[in-house]
Amino acid sequence: LRKPWLTLGLLLTSSGLSSVLDELEHQAPMWIVDSLTALSPLIRFGMIDHGALALHDMLYFISLTIALLAATTIVLNYKKS
Repeated sequence: LRKPWLTLGLLLTSSGLSSVLDELEHQAPMWIVDSLTALSPLIRFGMIDHGALALHDMLYFISLTIALLAATTIVLNYKKS
């Protein structure tokens, strides 16, 4: 029952990451906050929106797309069996 929510959970986690970072900023070590900041798609999209298109941002979005498609494939194959 939890498997179909894998893709939705990944999307919500990545989109709600900024609010989590705001809460953790004063409680967690700085290296954890910096690591989570690097995962945020909103920051990377903001850089692209301002015209700063970098190779690592493109690779990030390509790998995120592949990961979410793989999660969807796993969920669909799980539903088949």
